[in-house]
Order: sequence, then C-alpha cells, then structure tokens
Amino acid sequence: MKLLLIQERGRHEKNRNFRECENFKRSFQRLGVECEIWGLGYDNFNVSFSEIVKDKDIIFSIENYDSGWTPDLSQYSDKLKIFWSVDSHCALPSHLKTVIKNKFNIVLNSIESHQEYFKNYSKTFYFPNAYPNDLIYPKEHIEKKYDVGFCGSLISDRQAWLEFLSKYFSIKKDIFVIGEEMVDAICSYKLAFNKTLADDINYRVFETLGCKTALITNKPPGIEKFFIDDKHIIYYSNPDELKEKILYYLNNQEKLKEISLNGYNEAISKHTYDVRAKQFLELLGE
Repeated sequence: MKLLLIQERGRHEKNRNFRECENFKRSFQRLGVECEIWGLGYDNFNVSFSEIVKDKDIIFSIENYDSGWTPDLSQYSDKLKIFWSVDSHCALPSHLKTVIKNKFNIVLNSIESHQEYFKNYSKTFYFPNAYPNDLIYPKEHIEKKYDVGFCGSLISDRQAWLEFLSKYFSIKKDIFVIGEEMVDAICSYKLAFNKTLADDINYRVFETLGCKTALITNKPPGIEKFFIDDKHIIYYSNPDELKEKILYYLNNQEKLKEISLNGYNEAISKHTYDVRAKQFLELLGE
C-alpha cells in the first residue's frame, strides 16, 4: 500500500515538523507504510500531480485551508480518497465544498457532531485530534515554575478570559510560541489554561497532557468521553468556577501532580499520532 499525504508545507520553520502531514508520515513509516507528502512549499511540488499520484493507492488530504493550489481529485476515481476535516469549526462551508468537488470517499471529522454535515456526500468517521509524542513529551529538566500559563493565540474571546484571570493570578503568557519552544513553555507551567474556539477539542488539549502538565479547559462537546474531570483534566464552565478551581488546585499541589500524571498516561496511550495512524489503517480494513 502506498499513501500520498496532501498538505501545504509549514510556513514557520520552527513548526514544520509539527505539521499534521509530517506527524502522520513519521507514524505511518513506523508502521511500515510507504508514504509521501506533496503540497505547496515541498520540493516535489514542481512535479506534476498526475506523476506523483500514479503509483499511489490512497490519497489522504489534510489541507484544511486550500488557497487554490490543490488539484482536482474528482478525476482520480481509481484511488481511495480521504479528507481529514480538522478545522470545520472555522471553515465548514469550505470543507463541504472541498468534499463535494473532489468526491472524497471518506471524510474523517475531528468534531464528532460535524459528521452530520458530510454524511450526504461521503462515508464519515469520527477521528479526533492527536499529538506527536516523539516531539511533545515531558521535559523533566524544565522546572514547573509558573503557577498558571497560557500558550497559544489570542483569537476569539481568549484575550477577555486572560484579562479576567490576570486580575487574580500571575499568568505566564506565551503568545504564538511554536515548535520546540511551545513544548518548553508548556512544560514550565504547573497548570495550563485552555479555551477552545467553538465545539472543537483543540490540539492544545492533547499537547498539554502530553507534556505532563495539568490542564484546565472549558468543555467542548464530547471531551468528557476522553478525559474525566479531577482525574485526567480539570473543567470549568464559567469565570467564577475557573477562578475557584485554579485557587483550589494551586493550594493542592499533590493533587495537581496526580492529575498531570493521569492525564499524561491517558494521552500517550490513546491520543498520539501513532495511535491515530493505527486507527486509520483499521478503518481501511473495515
């Protein structure tokens, strides 16, 4: 079996190895699957797509933000075509258009409820986000010296939430810190704050647990199927609850360490790219 991964190469050098296509390539190769990445920015992009794809059995597109460079896949009816819709909470109309245009056989949805939108056009499966445990892991030499930290971008209402927290706590803010520096930052927090954009279980959930750092997050639909409150993770529903829970856990450091360990064990056993690659192959078997 030969697999072609389609995604634009990362635009930030520090983050390129963390891209979904790169993570999957390494995981598939560890499973003995022959695969190649093709997309804007890669050295092989100047090779015609028809030449690239001719010896491939499966086309796996992870390109969630097509800027016009992706080929028309509808003509390749002899290939099994799969699309992973990761950011449908931000780009649902575009993803639907992509699926219809390219006649994908299978759509993998990282948001379980969004399968409803695609089921009339393709076979769908729930396929949650993951993290690369070969790049993201606990760095025991880094001291957890910050009580509360946030690593991410200030989009949607995150700025307002951080302003609220800053009234009560000293927050370490690592805005748009990426790549290995992101891992270092998260490893330095005792407790990491997360706020998803919509109904997405975002990458930061898995990445934080993968660093063996305790995470406090809102509750997007479905997350409680994966992580139990006060065991693997900490949930909040409103600002007052967020403040109260942070105070409680900062005053109960042993409990916080226990949650961080439990969350790490759950993440590394069930939510790495190696696990997702195996699940991908199992879906093909079905």
